[in-house]
Amino acid sequence: MQLSVLLSSANFTATTLDVSATVTFDDGAITNIMLNLEGEVPEIDAERFQQIAHKAKEVCPISKVINTEIELKVTLKNGLL
Repeated sequence: MQLSVLLSSANFTATTLDVSATVTFDDGAITNIMLNLEGEVPEIDAERFQQIAHKAKEVCPISKVINTEIELKVTLKNGLL
């Protein structure tokens, strides 16, 4: 949701945003979360999409309360060259 808000604030509208998460547990604790984001956002270039996606990860309220490393892989499917 945070990503949608930031994209909208930058005057972009996503066609699709698909996110999967791989969560690693060690002795009952979450030790790592790997997020894989694939998006279709007309009129945006890959660099700007990366910037906005990483900003969303930084300011996400859920990311702030989870005490673990969160990695983010971003793929823009139909961006500008």
